[in-house]
Amino acid sequence: MGNDYIIKPAVTLGAISAAVKTNADGTSSVVRVRRSIGMLTDDEFKQITDKFKILNSATNTLYADLVRTHNANRGEVHSNSTTLKPLFLPWHRAFLMKFEQLLGDEMGDATFGLPYWDWTEDATTGRSALLWTDKRLGGWGTVGNGPFSGAQWPITAIPGVTSATLLTRAAATDTRPTRTRNDVMSVLRAASFPVFCRRLEFELHNYMHGWVGGQSGQMSSVPVSVNEPAFWLHHCNVDRIWAQWQELFPEQKTEAAGMTADTQMPATLTQGGSSSGMVTVGSVDDAPGRVYRYDKLYQPNIIWGADAQWPSATANYSSTGAPALAVYRQKLYCLRQERGNTGWTRGSTFDGTSWSGGDGLVNDENGETIGLSSSPALASYHDRLYLLHEGRSDKGWVWQSVNHGTSWSADDLVPDRAKAYGTSGAPALAVYQDKLHCLRQGRDDEGWLYHGINSGPGWSADVLVRDANGSTVGVTSSPAVAVYGGLLHCVRHGRGREESKLWWTTYDGTGWSADRLIPSSDAPYSINGSPALVAFAGRLLCVFETATGYHDDEQGGYRFDADGYLSWAAYDGTSWSAATRVSNGTNSQFGTSGGPALAVFGGKLYCIREDRGNVGLLRCAIANFEAPATASNSLAVDNVTKPMIDPYAGQPSGKTGMVSVGGGEPGPGSVNVAKPMVAPSPPVGGKVRI
Repeated sequence: MGNDYIIKPAVTLGAISAAVKTNADGTSSVVRVRRSIGMLTDDEFKQITDKFKILNSATNTLYADLVRTHNANRGEVHSNSTTLKPLFLPWHRAFLMKFEQLLGDEMGDATFGLPYWDWTEDATTGRSALLWTDKRLGGWGTVGNGPFSGAQWPITAIPGVTSATLLTRAAATDTRPTRTRNDVMSVLRAASFPVFCRRLEFELHNYMHGWVGGQSGQMSSVPVSVNEPAFWLHHCNVDRIWAQWQELFPEQKTEAAGMTADTQMPATLTQGGSSSGMVTVGSVDDAPGRVYRYDKLYQPNIIWGADAQWPSATANYSSTGAPALAVYRQKLYCLRQERGNTGWTRGSTFDGTSWSGGDGLVNDENGETIGLSSSPALASYHDRLYLLHEGRSDKGWVWQSVNHGTSWSADDLVPDRAKAYGTSGAPALAVYQDKLHCLRQGRDDEGWLYHGINSGPGWSADVLVRDANGSTVGVTSSPAVAVYGGLLHCVRHGRGREESKLWWTTYDGTGWSADRLIPSSDAPYSINGSPALVAFAGRLLCVFETATGYHDDEQGGYRFDADGYLSWAAYDGTSWSAATRVSNGTNSQFGTSGGPALAVFGGKLYCIREDRGNVGLLRCAIANFEAPATASNSLAVDNVTKPMIDPYAGQPSGKTGMVSVGGGEPGPGSVNVAKPMVAPSPPVGGKVRI
């Protein structure tokens, strides 16, 4: 597979762009990188603002058309005090993508990613932050400095709407704080799309529009808000928060009353009566990771909660080795080999409230029970649930059954009976760049890593993995794979008796990085068996059983000595944390026999594994991210009048749509809200964090 891609350098803005990957068939795949404004140099930021101004000039009406398009759709894509408009998030995502494309076209850079403004980072600096200087967006009041001052930045008027003729913002003396990380964490706890959408729009999005625009600035009035260049940076951060929520709640569909994945959204650009960018909700739902990615998400503390027999002490499920977990069609699936090495697959599902399916055998569409000889692997891909496993009676080959939503297909070899993938133990699965990747140790315990790819029609030829140095990548037992930071990560137990260490390599769609030890070659972590990987709370988490050494066995081989407890470490995009025991402060440490299985579901991290002592019974530990019961700067405790965006302010009919809830009178184009739309959820778990 290493010859399937050719790397072409990005044209400009290398620090904020991705590489263009050109496939052998001539098609290209680009994942734009959206970076924090704080990561850009002044020169890089100037390149962006220069292109803003080209799109908004006497000879170019594109920017004015964007202002008018947003205004024309305002009633459909902004909620009001009584009615949720769920198109708010998907339509603005499409709107951002349209503007990102237009700027990229102007730059001659198909990889350009819009930067985002994480206003929580300005909670202490406020209006004196770097963004509001003459080298970035300029200052406050009637903007008189920077690239958008005076006649440099024409304002597009909307008939019937009162607006300043020059770019205007809140007064420099306005002391209101920005929204904080605690506010974001509180909103991220919302457990359904309609609730999350409303809270994000009203509590974070609206407030920061008013924070920028004040009483008379363009940002405080929906019809003219796109005139404010900060609109795009703010909405990028709003979309970033939604992308993180989607990662925390993968089972939740982007649906609400009157909106499904097939709902056609309004155009994102109308020019001279001709519209473009009319797409469905579903077409942008998975855009993060497929079309663009954010350089970093919020990284709240992670807290481990209860650890107990699973699903309960009175109805404990059993297993031989680690189970497999995956989210599919709003349920968490758990499949595993039956206790006692019988070679049969058992499975159950979780809907967020209870487990169903009992501990039943998994049969295919022909009524045959699916057999296996080690732990299975699961992944949801193209609305199908893939089950890959080592065969039961013909050990050493990879078999596959696919669930289409109603039943499992007949079990068969991968990719076919003529060229089957070999394996020793369980394979590992992950979806990356819209392809399903399968990694595993080669057949007959040879100790080398192999890689196969399913791009939709079927599986590729099997490939021996070589790292950036040309070395084959070694492995003992099954690897673990997960997507984080735009890369496919593979972590595993090293090869050979003296390699009971945790190794790590990454894949970017073209090749593998140099293989290295975690966290470093100086002090690598020791591991027994297979690790587990998952992206959660803005980090990549690795959970594993620690090894204490090895000894020779009676057959002339060797066995690793394990301590029977879980450890974990986190990668934040830069470095790995120290490995620590998994504990919730009540249980001093969580027991295990071998590696666990990890999955994110319902905003929580599930860790299921065979209990300590090889008893064949399963335990489940649950982790959550730390969020305040009430945000420190939430609307719930804020009774002062704050300008907030109103979709109906300044309509030609004279209707303002201003709503006052609580004390005080709202200003022009504002909504004074003294109570949150939805009560935040309380924190969950103990005190151990990373």
